[in-house]
Amino acid sequence: MSTIEYTLSDFPSPVVSGFSLKLFAWSTESSVTIRESVISQAGIHKIREFVPPLTLHGKKVRFDPTLAPLVHPSKEDLARSTPTKEDLQEILMNRPHLEKSDFEFLSIGQLYQEYLNQTLTPLIIAERIESILKQSNEGPTPLKLLISHSAEHFLQQARESTQRYQDGNPLSFLDGIPVVIKDELDMVPYPTTGGTKFVKEPATKDSSLVRKPREMGALLIGKSNMHEIGIGVTGVNVHYGTVRNPYNINHMTGGSSSGSSAAVASGVSVFSIGTDGGGSIRVPASFCGLFGLKATFGRISGGSGFASCPAVCHVGPICGSARDLAATYVVLSGKDDSEEFTTHIQPPVSLHKFNEVQDLSDVRIGLYDPYFRHADPEVVDTCQKFVDQLVARGATIVPIEIAYLEEAKAAHLVTIVSEMATLIKGFMAQDPNRLYDLSLTTRIPIALAENFKSTDFVLAQKFRTLMMEQFKTLFERVDVIVTPTCGRTAPELNETMLESDEWNTFDTVKIMRFAALTNLTGNPSITFPAGYSEEGLPIGIQFTSNWWNEDVLLRLAHVSEYLVKKRTPATYFALTKSRKLTSEK
Repeated sequence: MSTIEYTLSDFPSPVVSGFSLKLFAWSTESSVTIRESVISQAGIHKIREFVPPLTLHGKKVRFDPTLAPLVHPSKEDLARSTPTKEDLQEILMNRPHLEKSDFEFLSIGQLYQEYLNQTLTPLIIAERIESILKQSNEGPTPLKLLISHSAEHFLQQARESTQRYQDGNPLSFLDGIPVVIKDELDMVPYPTTGGTKFVKEPATKDSSLVRKPREMGALLIGKSNMHEIGIGVTGVNVHYGTVRNPYNINHMTGGSSSGSSAAVASGVSVFSIGTDGGGSIRVPASFCGLFGLKATFGRISGGSGFASCPAVCHVGPICGSARDLAATYVVLSGKDDSEEFTTHIQPPVSLHKFNEVQDLSDVRIGLYDPYFRHADPEVVDTCQKFVDQLVARGATIVPIEIAYLEEAKAAHLVTIVSEMATLIKGFMAQDPNRLYDLSLTTRIPIALAENFKSTDFVLAQKFRTLMMEQFKTLFERVDVIVTPTCGRTAPELNETMLESDEWNTFDTVKIMRFAALTNLTGNPSITFPAGYSEEGLPIGIQFTSNWWNEDVLLRLAHVSEYLVKKRTPATYFALTKSRKLTSEK
């Protein structure tokens, strides 16, 4: 019998766009009463009025504030061993024959093998990417993958990589592998715009997260397009154009790592790096049929960059396969002396049991039924069928309950919007008119933050502690918790949205329903395809594990490659001659 009432709301509200959106933005910025009404509808009163219970799940409740969700690893985590470069190369090169799939995204291992065999060179690939980038932005529906790109800089990297292969001295398995970087991370020679139009100064040095793949020889294509300051999940950007979903160019990519996901899904990039403050890796990866990992808070350095929401932001890779995701996760992870969060408590990075895909009898899957089913029927059915396949391989379903999901949603909202508003206030201190350089849908939440109290922020961090302690208890009983990644498939774009975006809190909440909680708690979460809708749109499934236990998430992602038949995106550009080139439909 359930002892916890499921109260997570849908946030029904009208869609506001066009002139009405301008009026709503002006009213929100002008009226304290309107702002208070909006944040009350968003559930802020839930945390203001909350009285913590004495116990939860049989344990005494902690309700003190936690400002950064850093958790000390267990003895088992500390005893794990980190894969060597040879281990990673074996994972990448020894691809299993995946009978289920007629299509596979071009992988790191495939391209690396082509280079070693001298059947392709990094320069040939780079020249093809240059041609594809031009092609992708032609016509009435350009993909708009990138904000910044220098052909000269990109091709010079490719020439140097080609020479290394000719000399027999590639730097690593990433040498010559194309990658795009989300425009929140510093990368020479480009500005870090965060999707805004007023940041123009070029970065003077690479973020540590960019430095790692560069030092391994990866080809840095450029800075990917993104939702402005990372504050939305649509991928609409009125300054640089809206990124299109390669599975259906009339639908959203999701955000905010929109260009990072679409670049991989369209075949332009083999992998990408994104950031995730409330689903910004997992949402677009899900909508674009990809594998995306938000690692444990502090596992991967955020490095230098736009830093719009450091208390909830995670950095991670987006890839076309579990093998590529596992390898890039290991490459990007680890202690970083330039960032305090990654230097003190991090255990070894592990891929424990990554190749054990047939027998899952050691995997306990926590499932909170009303939460799992709070999505569109097609999404729920697809995810349920995938879970059933895991059970057929021996996994155990453990019914669980998660309390205070509605309050946790409000706590995340207060935290992330407060951080983003503080960032924008800093820019406005230099030039107050910069506010009007922002899109209307960015200005509205920045205005709403004016009504947040200091006590709201402290209460939000107390809820962070409460939810973290609840997860600690739950992960004593389970290895992972499963939900859909999003409550729906990728929404369709419309002309009004492309011109000025739209304020649609119902869809935003539905899309973010399962994602934002682990940004608050700092747990690692992964998304990968569970199947596709009747329209052919990808449906992602999300698994969350205990802190530092990314290995079990990557193992389940690997299992999925034997269970889910991948479909070719409608817009896909093949970088190798052996791969069929498809174009816009």
